[in-house]
Amino acid sequence: MANSSVKESDFFSEKLLDRQNVKEHRIIGQLFDTYWLIEFRDNLFIIDQHAAHEKVLYEKTMKAMDKREYTSQILNPPVILTLSIQEAETLQKHMPYFQEIGFEIEEFGGKEYA
Repeated sequence: MANSSVKESDFFSEKLLDRQNVKEHRIIGQLFDTYWLIEFRDNLFIIDQHAAHEKVLYEKTMKAMDKREYTSQILNPPVILTLSIQEAETLQKHMPYFQEIGFEIEEFGGKEYA
């Protein structure tokens, strides 16, 4: 019996989802309406299609944020949140990041933020 090893691969590092590599995909099938069975460069990949979709959306969002290609809108009436002391401290710590992506968050009195 031949000694073979099975390894879990990070298919994103293999560039499986790159547009240029789509031509090399061979879809073998679908398992349990959840997983794709894909042959790519002499390897078999079992991919959770929902996780792959989330990864694609995440990458698209990150590219848009890097290029500042996002829009924001004012909510009227604003959403009012009541934050604990720890949550308020975390908000203050990360406020520049929220502002950078278009959020306007203001103290609304007491423990509330709008």
